[in-house]
Amino acid sequence: MATSRSEKKIDKKLFDSFIIHTENIAEKIQEVARRYGISNAQVDFKIMSFQNYKKFGIDSEWKEIDPNDESVFANNDFLSNKNFFIKQTYEVKIFPTQELEELEGFKIQIVGNKNLTKIYASFQKGSVIKYKTGLFELLYRTINHKKVRLNILIGFREKEFIKKLQLFVNKLRVFKTIKLKERKNILIAHGLDVIESKEELLKEYYLEKLDNIDSHGRIDHAKRGFLRPIKKDEAILEYFKAKIGRGGRDCKGEYIPFKKNVSEGKLDYNPSPDITVKETNDSIKYIANKSGYVQTNNKIISINTDIILNEISFKKTGSVDTEEGLETKIHIKQSNPLIDALGTGMEIESRDVIIEGSLGSSTVVKGKSIIITGQTHKTSDIKGKNIEINTHRGILEGEDIKITRLESGTVQGKNVYIGQAISGIISADNVYIERLESNCIINATSKIEILQMFGSENTFNITPRSSIKSKEILEEFIDKENASKLLLKLNRSFSILEKRHNDIKSTMIPLEKNLLNYKKNSIMSLEFIKNKLTKLKVLEKKLALKKEKLKLEQLSFKTTSLQNTLIKAEIINHGVWTRHNKVNFDLIDPPIKLNFTPINNTKDSVIFLDTRISEDKNEDDEYKILLRKN
Repeated sequence: MATSRSEKKIDKKLFDSFIIHTENIAEKIQEVARRYGISNAQVDFKIMSFQNYKKFGIDSEWKEIDPNDESVFANNDFLSNKNFFIKQTYEVKIFPTQELEELEGFKIQIVGNKNLTKIYASFQKGSVIKYKTGLFELLYRTINHKKVRLNILIGFREKEFIKKLQLFVNKLRVFKTIKLKERKNILIAHGLDVIESKEELLKEYYLEKLDNIDSHGRIDHAKRGFLRPIKKDEAILEYFKAKIGRGGRDCKGEYIPFKKNVSEGKLDYNPSPDITVKETNDSIKYIANKSGYVQTNNKIISINTDIILNEISFKKTGSVDTEEGLETKIHIKQSNPLIDALGTGMEIESRDVIIEGSLGSSTVVKGKSIIITGQTHKTSDIKGKNIEINTHRGILEGEDIKITRLESGTVQGKNVYIGQAISGIISADNVYIERLESNCIINATSKIEILQMFGSENTFNITPRSSIKSKEILEEFIDKENASKLLLKLNRSFSILEKRHNDIKSTMIPLEKNLLNYKKNSIMSLEFIKNKLTKLKVLEKKLALKKEKLKLEQLSFKTTSLQNTLIKAEIINHGVWTRHNKVNFDLIDPPIKLNFTPINNTKDSVIFLDTRISEDKNEDDEYKILLRKN
């Protein structure tokens, strides 16, 4: 809403001025305009005085409010009471509108929010105002003039308004003239906002944690939240109590009603001892005392860490994920060999996973400890730390791994123990195989040990590409190798550079502070400072290279340690070497690849790397693969 005042000069003889008492100035202006056949804009007024009144109850008598008593309008209990009434009466001088020059060029509008509980004086963008004596009173009077035209109470909860208006005028007193670059709003009155009643609300946080959106932004219907994970100290649910609201009051003094009727209820869950209940005036919150998954049964809500299922399938459960770090165990018992314990496309993640049965195609198992008594599928993916599998055909990554039978599967680990390896790829620091058949690729950094060898066409690789950790070191080494060569040339100069850097930097502190003085007094001094700054920047770049060199030295230590492990690595066969088996040693620095073919029928032997370090720096070290009796 907005008001405007015509600045057109009006004939003063339209009517003679007169004084009236009224509760509604806007209404009286309309009456005068109709009486004299003129527009509302041609009727102006001046507030001579005003008086506030109050009463409790519609049939009560009005009582005058002491002009010095601000407590009535400041009392929210009064204002929020629908039986409390306010009115304002005015003594007003009515006269024909005259040309307004007092605030020429400074445009003011009165605006408010939807409920008129906040009223603002809006100073328009581009307005120009000059300071003059009595400006505060003039602005205050002008704003009140506009307020009463809109039936807004004057003198109503306006302490902040008076402070801000005074600050604005004080600023003008300093700058003399201000042109507003943007609209400026000043709060000139504020009523009491209504507070709506709130219905009771139950927020089940543990149900909101379901994440079933895939990497393409589509819903994964296999993830239906069969288990609802929760972490210790997390809120499981919260019951927000119904709240009766409160009425408000606008800046016209009128009461603003609110909805009173709300439904009252109670929390229909009984918590187990694993749950702490925290109640406040606003809500009741259930908080987990331990990590696990939330279970509800007969209105009892609890947290469990172990669950036993017959199967996990798309039809019955969907994928099961209890979040990383939760102390949970999932045990699947499937006695029917014709049914997969973990169905096609299903995923399961828990701290401990025990699957008594087999895995279907495209299955995923993640956990810290994993036991699978059946067989994995060639498309299954298992990741964990301590893993035991009866028959493995898929992809496996872990640390300490034990497999009864490997059939064309892939294994990546730290320490791998296999009962029978029919075919497959094994990569680890240490590999132990009781019975080795044919067509296996075995990669290790430290040791490969075979109890019995029955097949052929096997490849044994001592290589840094065996374990995940050694691969990372190797890749980092390759990336940094060229930079390392360059930085080694700076070894001797770094200590000198650092000393020079510190010396120059200490002289720069006072020079930088007095740069302007040097510029005024001496061109030679300014050039001197510039040269110093240039040298300082060069030295700082070289010191940055030093930090990079230190990182490379750390990497060099890692690669040296890994190289030593590879050199000391052994391939032990307690049985008999068969035909068509190959042995390869792959070193880092120097990047040497050595090959060896064990002689058929060689018994109980150890294959190792013989190293001869040359004393002549111009000659390369010698490396040779040898075989000896165990």
